[in-house]
Amino acid sequence: MDIDYTKDPVTSATTRPEFFETPGLDRLYAMLVGLTEQFAVSLERHDTLKQILIAKGLVTKEEIAQYTPSQDVIQQRQAAHEQLVNAILKPIEEELLGLDRQ
Repeated sequence: MDIDYTKDPVTSATTRPEFFETPGLDRLYAMLVGLTEQFAVSLERHDTLKQILIAKGLVTKEEIAQYTPSQDVIQQRQAAHEQLVNAILKPIEEELLGLDRQ
């Protein structure tokens, strides 16, 4: 699929810009970009914390690799996963509900 980047996206005062001819592809792209942004930030924060902890001698790489989360931590992670999935699926939900970003 070739995209003409010189062409202005189709827009109106009440709708999102549309870059692709296939319906829904713009929203899928928005989901992918949002997920990629979140993932990149998470990777950077994870690496920063790991580097600081190791540099200060507070934890070793082996301890990180062998860590087993408690049930409370597992539940917190599951809640965070649910929030992330909801955020990623928001463009589809908006489309299904007929809502447009402005």
